Amino acid sequence: MNITIWNNTLVNYPDVKEWIQRNAKFDKFYIDKKDFYVNDLPLRYVDKITEVISELKGGIVQYKKQFLRLSTEEKDNEVRIHCDYTWGCRYAAVLHFSTSPNWHRAEGTAFYKHKIYGHELTYEYSDMADEILSDEHSIKTHWILDSIIGAKENRLLIYPCSYFHSRYPFKSWGKDKTDGR
Repeated sequence: MNITIWNNTLVNYPDVKEWIQRNAKFDKFYIDKKDFYVNDLPLRYVDKITEVISELKGGIVQYKKQFLRLSTEEKDNEVRIHCDYTWGCRYAAVLHFSTSPNWHRAEGTAFYKHKIYGHELTYEYSDMADEILSDEHSIKTHWILDSIIGAKENRLLIYPCSYFHSRYPFKSWGKDKTDGR
């Protein structure tokens, strides 16, 4: 699998975290029969993250969609194995703004192999994306856990948007934006 892991992504990281804790307003967003809690990230931070990804990938990268996503013990904690193929992008990235209390025990971002389609949703199966992502995302017998990358504060993961992934474990930690995932 082609996953890039980069630690200490942002030079002025405390500023980003402070902005999230003071200013982020996570609105409920309903998609694929599920509630998500999201907020846009200010462009000054998006530009920095995009610059880091461009440097790592060896060329100019433009983002198509960016958002902060909050999950806690109570919010957004269901099984959601998915890929980001339907966003129309080449790469997806996850920047962890908190460290899992148990990150050393493999809590973070997990990657999966679907029993029929493999590690990623390829163009060949793109017409089945909605069915696979909406109907099969929570059927554990359809998926084989392949790898887990621990959630560590200021760690950036970059991977092809076609890879099947989820947060792991499915139930998050924390109570709100100051200590949640």
